[in-house]
Amino acid sequence: MVAFGKYIQSLIARVEELFPSFRGRDLLLSESKVRQRVLVIIPHDKSWWAINAVQQFVSTLREQMGYQAAPEIDIVSIQSSYDVLISLLTTVHTEARYDLVVTVGSWVSREVRDFFDGIPNPPPQIFCGVIDPVGLGVVDSLEAPGRPVSGVAAAPFNFELQVDMLRALQPDLSAIGVVFGESAGAESVSMIIRQQLARFDQVCRDRGVVLVLISIAVAQDIEPLLRAAREKHGIGVVCVLNDLFVSSHMDSLVVACNSIAIPLCASEVSSVYHGAAMGFGEHGGVYGMYSASLAYELLVNHRALSTLPILVPPIQPTMRYNYDAMVAQGVVLSPSACHLLSMVSVFFHSKQ
Repeated sequence: MVAFGKYIQSLIARVEELFPSFRGRDLLLSESKVRQRVLVIIPHDKSWWAINAVQQFVSTLREQMGYQAAPEIDIVSIQSSYDVLISLLTTVHTEARYDLVVTVGSWVSREVRDFFDGIPNPPPQIFCGVIDPVGLGVVDSLEAPGRPVSGVAAAPFNFELQVDMLRALQPDLSAIGVVFGESAGAESVSMIIRQQLARFDQVCRDRGVVLVLISIAVAQDIEPLLRAAREKHGIGVVCVLNDLFVSSHMDSLVVACNSIAIPLCASEVSSVYHGAAMGFGEHGGVYGMYSASLAYELLVNHRALSTLPILVPPIQPTMRYNYDAMVAQGVVLSPSACHLLSMVSVFFHSKQ
C-alpha cells in the first residue's frame, strides 16, 4: 500500500511537470479533508412539519453541494425535553465537532440561542420556522441578526382565511375550539402563543364565531376536555396551535376527535396523512429549502451568518382534506361544501 501511494505521488509529480496548470496535489489534499458536520435538532419525532422541513433541508443541501461534498448531517429529536436538549448542547460544546447547528421551531431555536449566548465561540446556528424571531429574542433584527445566527422566519398564520374556509364547509359553525399546550419553555415563547390566541380570537369575533380556549397539560385530558367544550359551548370543529404539546400528541388528538366525532383541523397540512380531517397552513419542506440556501452560504461561500438577513418566505397557506377522516370525525357535507371540495386541488382520499 505504501509503495502504491508513492507511485501515485510520483505519477502526479510527472503530470504536473508536463502540465503546470494541473493541481493534482491540491486535489488530493481537498479530497482528504474531513467532511463538515451539521447537527439538526427537531422538537419531537411526531412533529410532521419539522420532519418535512428537515427532509427538504437535507435533499436541497445535497443537491446544491453535491453528494460527495455535502456535510455529514446528524438529526436529533429531543422529544420535547428541556433536559435532553441541554445535555445534547453540553456535548456539542464539549466536543466542538459541528460546523453548523440547525434548529427547527420556535422553542428549540430560542433555547439553543440562550445556551450559545452563554458559551465562548459557539457554533453558527440557522433556525427554521420561528414565529417572530425578533420578539422571541433569537436575533436583534431581521436585517442584521447581530450574532452568528440567521434563519427562516415563519410566515404569519392566516387565521382569517382558515375561519372563512371552515365556515364555507360548515355554514352554521358558531364555535371553534382551539387546543394548545402549557409551555414549559421560555416566557417569550408563551407570550408568542398568547399573541396568536388573541389574534385568532379577534378574527372569530369579527365573523360572529366564538373561540373556545382548551388548554391541555397531559394527553389523558384531551378527550374529556373536548367533550366538555362541545357540551357547554357547542364547538363544531377543533383547531390547534402548532406548539410543543400539540405536535407531540397529535396521535392522541386524532383518537379523541374520532371517538367523539368532532372534526380536527390541524395547523399544518401534513396532518391529513396522519388522521386529521383537515390541515390548514403550509408544508414544512418550503422552510427546509430556504434554510439549506443559508447553510450553503455558510459552508461553501464562507459567509458570516451575522451578515445574512432573516428570510421570510412568501408562502400562501392551503387547506387539505382527508375524506375518510372527515367521515370518521362526523363531518356531514352539504351540497355546496361538496362542490367546494371538488374544486380544491389539494383534496386527499386516504384509500387511494
